Amino acid sequence: MSETSIAETSVNKRPVGSGPRPPESDVIYFNLLMLFILAAFTTVIAYTPASGAPEMFLALSCLILNLVVGYNAGTWTALLLSVAFTFAYGSYVIFTAGNPGAADVRLTHILWMLFFPIGAALSGRYAQIAARLRGGMENGRTLEKLVAIDEKTGFYKEQEFFKQLGEEFVRAKRFKTPLSILLIRINSFAEFALIYGEADIAGIIRTVSEYLNKNLRFCDTKFLIAEDSLGVILPETGEAGAKAVLEKLRPALEQITNATRPGVKKAAHVMPSISFAGMIHERDRNAPEIFERARAELDGGMD
Repeated sequence: MSETSIAETSVNKRPVGSGPRPPESDVIYFNLLMLFILAAFTTVIAYTPASGAPEMFLALSCLILNLVVGYNAGTWTALLLSVAFTFAYGSYVIFTAGNPGAADVRLTHILWMLFFPIGAALSGRYAQIAARLRGGMENGRTLEKLVAIDEKTGFYKEQEFFKQLGEEFVRAKRFKTPLSILLIRINSFAEFALIYGEADIAGIIRTVSEYLNKNLRFCDTKFLIAEDSLGVILPETGEAGAKAVLEKLRPALEQITNATRPGVKKAAHVMPSISFAGMIHERDRNAPEIFERARAELDGGMD
């Protein structure tokens, strides 16, 4: 997936000339903020009435409406609305110019007429910046996920294994649920690499990973934790369940053949070592302890 396609899926587009649209949640929060400001100002006016307060309330209401339109619909729409507000307010200034004391108010009127287009431009620009920032964050999360996935197998890499194992450990501790892991190592991997070459050994790993995908639950997360090893996190699974999964996988994995490149007549008999370990609630203090028990069994030659 290219950066362009990622950006297009993560940021909604507004009409041409309006720029990217911020996420709906940001739009809602911005609108609520504007309503809060208007409500606060209305409360102040209600309890501290003064000469010109209704007029200022009307001007502020128009300005806030202009800001909301700029953030929701884009800069150009808000600028067009600001022209209408400026014209209406300018007509009002001309109409009231002959009133007593108008000289003190005229400068305020002129400032309000400037506020309308400036507010429209700023709110529209802020919406574009917010949309790009959110889009950049989503793109970063997408790219981070892509970096964490192995191309050959589609499985997560080693760093994700320990991250997710830690998360599942905390969840299992909190809810007192079982948790187990499987470790699968392809024996004689170095010899396989010398005999079949890099492309064919990638095919062997891919075939093993495809088999795991077909025969494990959707919630069982699979990882490529080393060049020759895979790991599986089994949530809500105790040692008895993990042992049943192991006994199911072992004979099938040992029978995998012709796992090298299509069209190349080479048979690779995968002879894996598989180990498992379950969480011991009374003893385990952290996730690595489960991994270390499974690895110790694997290194001990459990076949």
